[in-house]
Amino acid sequence: MNYSLDKINIYGNTLAELSYKLKEILDERDTLQLITFNLDFYLNTKRNYEFKRVCETSELILPDGSGITFLLYFKYGKRIDRITGHDLFFLLLTIADKNKLKIALVGSTEQVLSKAQDKIKQLFPNCIISDAFAPNLFFEKNKEDNY
Repeated sequence: MNYSLDKINIYGNTLAELSYKLKEILDERDTLQLITFNLDFYLNTKRNYEFKRVCETSELILPDGSGITFLLYFKYGKRIDRITGHDLFFLLLTIADKNKLKIALVGSTEQVLSKAQDKIKQLFPNCIISDAFAPNLFFEKNKEDNY
């Protein structure tokens, strides 16, 4: 079941149910636009119309934050499970490992990415790491890094 906050449909099922949903989607196609939605993102949808449109049209928005789950509780009177980025990461790695899918890692530093790759290869040996990229600090504010 999905729950709406200002036309943004937020996934309201458990992590186990999400696992089945992701498997269904990935059986049909190779890509998915997924957002781990937190209170900061919700506030940004109030200030940034383009970001709000991205959220409104995203295929799957997960409640990643207690602020979002509290808002949904107050609006709908139902407790919604929080699905963190950490939970999602391990779920996606498990799916990729079982299906021998490719993944890419983006973020942090080269050293951290190297350690992450080693750990992933150890825990998920069938998962294929196709790329790992560590952008410069504050890359989103640097025009040279974004063009």
